[in-house]
Amino acid sequence: MWPKTTTCHVGEPFSDIRPLEWFSPRLDDEPYGRPFRTCSYCGSIHPEDLLLALQNGATLDRADMKYGFPHKFYVHGIPNPQAGKQVRVGSKSGPNPDGTRYEQVLMDDAPTETIAKWYSQHLEDLDAESFALLAPLLIEKTGIEWVRDDDGRVKWRFLPKWS
Repeated sequence: MWPKTTTCHVGEPFSDIRPLEWFSPRLDDEPYGRPFRTCSYCGSIHPEDLLLALQNGATLDRADMKYGFPHKFYVHGIPNPQAGKQVRVGSKSGPNPDGTRYEQVLMDDAPTETIAKWYSQHLEDLDAESFALLAPLLIEKTGIEWVRDDDGRVKWRFLPKWS
């Protein structure tokens, strides 16, 4: 039912030199653990993991209309598996007086939520059953109706109350 690989990027630049697959969750990443799969090409959250996040209260914010359609969304409200731990949040570096360089690791508490992005292009990866599960939640969370035409192509429209 849910895609094991991604096909929506076939033919895009450099898609032929690396596998188009879904990376496994990376719970130990700092400062943001990723309890969801990500696309090896664009880093998008897997559609099934997006569905689960939305069902558990996550929200979507549209980021841009870069290609003339609602292209990129940020997913908010996914619990960070690193929350409450001291994690590396950055570093500070520069030159020492003797010409060598120093790096100072910056530590802090991990944020309570992790970061995800979702690219609507991944709707093309879905079969009819998966699409039928995710599309109603997308209407509820974004005010955008996603449908498939008779040829299976994904189409969209803003609903009047959201325009």
